Amino acid sequence: MKKILSRVGALFLGALSIGMVMFPRMVSAALREAQPVYGKDQATINLETLTTWVENIATFLLYIGGVVAVIFLLWGGITYMMAGGDPEKADKAKTRLLNGVIGALIVLGVGVILNTIVYFITKGVTY
Repeated sequence: MKKILSRVGALFLGALSIGMVMFPRMVSAALREAQPVYGKDQATINLETLTTWVENIATFLLYIGGVVAVIFLLWGGITYMMAGGDPEKADKAKTRLLNGVIGALIVLGVGVILNTIVYFITKGVTY
């Protein structure tokens, strides 16, 4: 019974994390203007398209990193609550919680660094 609940919980967390990653992307795609499609004759890359590609990839990866950090925090918290006084399980749960917090801080730091780099690269550039 525990294996079934564990697998159902993992499936639920997986579906939830995919939904959390994809929902903001779908909303932002609906709010943006349509971008032209480049064919063989117009295969030019300018600073605007390059910046857009890098921002989109970075945003997607930051969403994934944030979701993974939240999953680690939830997993550690649930494991800590279910430790039942077992110090070994409690220590593993505390380690997961600490790793989740460190991961969230790293994702936040990477986001700040990427935004700073994009600002300095595109500073003074008018589109």
